[in-house]
Amino acid sequence: LLPAPLDLTPASLWEATFDHNKAGDPALTYARPGMRIAPLGMKGQTRALGDIFTDKKIPPALREGWPVVIDQRTARVLWLCGLVMGHDAAVSGETTSALRLRWLPEDREEET
Repeated sequence: LLPAPLDLTPASLWEATFDHNKAGDPALTYARPGMRIAPLGMKGQTRALGDIFTDKKIPPALREGWPVVIDQRTARVLWLCGLVMGHDAAVSGETTSALRLRWLPEDREEET
């Protein structure tokens, strides 16, 4: 947990910062057909992950195992890792504690 306010800007596309109180019970899973996310800037409207993959030109062969962070309690998609942050747990001026996550592929060791 990070005390707010801090610089909560992610260092890369593979990092995301959430409002800890809104994130629920975050868990890592993988993209599956039918999953939707409410991207930042869309005022709560949702998009299919498949449409986002298409827009971002992600080849179909990579989509099935793509990392996704969800809230286990509600199944809301919080982050399509490396591509889109969700609106539901976004950091705002009312955030009192934050949770920062970083996706590191299994074959890559964390840089120190």
